[in-house]
Amino acid sequence: ICEMDEIMYYVDWFFSKTNKINMNHSSYGLKHIVERGIGKYVSNGELIAAMILSGYRYKAIDINCVFNVKVRRAKRFNNRFSVRCTPPRL
Repeated sequence: ICEMDEIMYYVDWFFSKTNKINMNHSSYGLKHIVERGIGKYVSNGELIAAMILSGYRYKAIDINCVFNVKVRRAKRFNNRFSVRCTPPRL
């Protein structure tokens, strides 16, 4: 399990805020992008908390959330995202 500051660092690195809620990226999918960057397991709840603490607006959909988010530094391959560039380690 990761420290919240570390998750928030990667949220800031990989994502940016948009005006509208993006229904294409759920918290479950976003957590996998962050996990690939960190190299450690991140729970869905940890990702949701980090996004909210980072100032993202959200809409709850069952156990997941969607946010006003744009994925910046990940590249899509076959409906999965891979990390395109990894930020410097903390």
